[in-house]
Amino acid sequence: MPSRKDLNDIAYGVVQSFISRNNDLSGYWAIGKLYLAAKESGSSVVELDLMQMATSLSAREFRQTIQHYRTMLDRLLNKKMMTVQWVKKCIIVASFNQDLDKRYHYFQSPIGQPYICTITITDDLGREHSMMVGGFCRPHDPLKEIRSNRFVEEQF
Repeated sequence: MPSRKDLNDIAYGVVQSFISRNNDLSGYWAIGKLYLAAKESGSSVVELDLMQMATSLSAREFRQTIQHYRTMLDRLLNKKMMTVQWVKKCIIVASFNQDLDKRYHYFQSPIGQPYICTITITDDLGREHSMMVGGFCRPHDPLKEIRSNRFVEEQF
């Protein structure tokens, strides 16, 4: 029998995948690309709304990332035999240049600044199911990074 408490598990799975090095965009780590886009827009916070398929950034390149995580959310809900109508909101917030927090930054990295990523799923009863994770990253710079072998450029 599905329970809305399972939304905590789904939130954890989505946010852990979101910060993973396997979350790439055009062959580069999506978190670094988000950091660069936030920095260029004069902000340190990026918000992705998975239910509305929207972002606080004007960059179109993040639509692919939003679509990927919306599909993941739908798949995880289906796996838990839950209906998408139970989810009213699902917001991922990436906050960059954060203070070091031992709860989220276990190991200090010499590369990059601390960031915190939060996912909040609001259910149809108004309850919030949130998870926070953290790490270290720097803004995307193709001169300092190696593009993933998974990336294949479309050729016309």
